[in-house]
Amino acid sequence: MADATGLRVVVENGNWGATSLRTIRGVLTSAAQVLLAGFGSVPDAAVHVAPWRQNPRVFHDRRPYQVRLSARDTYWCQYVYQFAHELCHVMINFDRHRAHQHRWFSEALCELASLFVLHRLTASWIEAPPDGVAQAAAYAPNFTAYAERTAQRYCRPGDPPRWLANHLPDLEADPYRRGDNGALAICLLQPFLDDPSLWRDCGRLNCWDPYADATFRDYLDSWARHLARNGSPPPGAPPLAPPPGPQRLDAAGGAARRRTPVPPACRHQTSRPALSRQPRQRGTLTAAWCR
Repeated sequence: MADATGLRVVVENGNWGATSLRTIRGVLTSAAQVLLAGFGSVPDAAVHVAPWRQNPRVFHDRRPYQVRLSARDTYWCQYVYQFAHELCHVMINFDRHRAHQHRWFSEALCELASLFVLHRLTASWIEAPPDGVAQAAAYAPNFTAYAERTAQRYCRPGDPPRWLANHLPDLEADPYRRGDNGALAICLLQPFLDDPSLWRDCGRLNCWDPYADATFRDYLDSWARHLARNGSPPPGAPPLAPPPGPQRLDAAGGAARRRTPVPPACRHQTSRPALSRQPRQRGTLTAAWCR
């Protein structure tokens, strides 16, 4: 069943431990509403959530979307942390392109989404506790505490552009370097908390051919062009991007070439303007990278 915004979260039967499907759905729906308010849209299909014992994930090429969580019982912070990460993958078009070298950026944004939702959910549960969750308002401060403990595991870069230049080869080789993903996430957390509409531009990620982007700077430039063509202000070239390096060459010694046509504007999400009534401000995405 969809809520008033059109969001459909279905919690499937399984070994969830000492809790109920209704309560889990209340927790996950409240987390989704916080994140989707920033995106200004909802997924184009229902999100089905089931338990399993492996690492959380969302499966490619499934409609309805299929999310698996390892959280159990009434550890609501873990449910929110895991679900926000996987839902962010859906919202930034995770299954359009799967093996390009810039996937680490999506992983960093999804870690950011988890921290963002945890911080925001504290106030949300105090002001409007979700249905079916006992003592939700009293539990709410745990979300912020969990987010802060999680962030403490990461080393915040003192100079993000220089740090990224040093770490970029490793990230391109392995996008799942959680410590590095988290370090970037905490650099961006405060700007996104200050202006959640920054998520709107993230909803246009991966709507072009990222395989043609030889460098991360190229990837950011492609994102800017896509935003400019599709009605959203471009992010520019944020200082987080490392300094331009030598041009990457293909096996024949030529510059890397586009392999597929640029796809049209994403139709991956269903727009729901009522989710966020704040006007989009130009230049805010650039400001987020600059801080």
